[in-house]
Amino acid sequence: MARPRKLPSNPPDATRRAPAAGRPAALQPLDMVAAVLVVGFAMAMVARPLPNLDLYWLLAVGRRMVETGKYIYHDPFTFTVPGATWSPLSYLSAIIFYALFKLGGMGAITVLRVVLVGALTALTFRTLKRTGAWWAIAAPLVLVAIINAHTRLTDRGQLFEYVFVAW
Repeated sequence: MARPRKLPSNPPDATRRAPAAGRPAALQPLDMVAAVLVVGFAMAMVARPLPNLDLYWLLAVGRRMVETGKYIYHDPFTFTVPGATWSPLSYLSAIIFYALFKLGGMGAITVLRVVLVGALTALTFRTLKRTGAWWAIAAPLVLVAIINAHTRLTDRGQLFEYVFVAW
């Protein structure tokens, strides 16, 4: 009959300490390399966006609010129910997108999208590192999350929300 193996009293990883509560683990060189690669991939992935017709609606709402200086209470765009009571919930992002469009066209909006997705990716990676996750686990998790969220990372007001939630 085989004897059960005796476990070592001090396994090699037992000397590593978990970060103190509330303190993030120190970033190691591989952490930084993984973060840069994942953030760079995410930014490159959204440099050329998916088609998004909502952007043109946001630009029209932003233009109308900037030109009139007033909040919109009635839908000026729908021809099937003209003048229907309506409230643009993403009015602030509409104004931001319109202002960027006036300043630099679609290129400026692309820069904003790339910067926001880069920030979202970096914040998500930072959050995983604060939990004590190793880079070998954190980087693939963030990568999979960003790839799966790709269809939601378009020029819409939600981009700002994603970054604020990740903060």
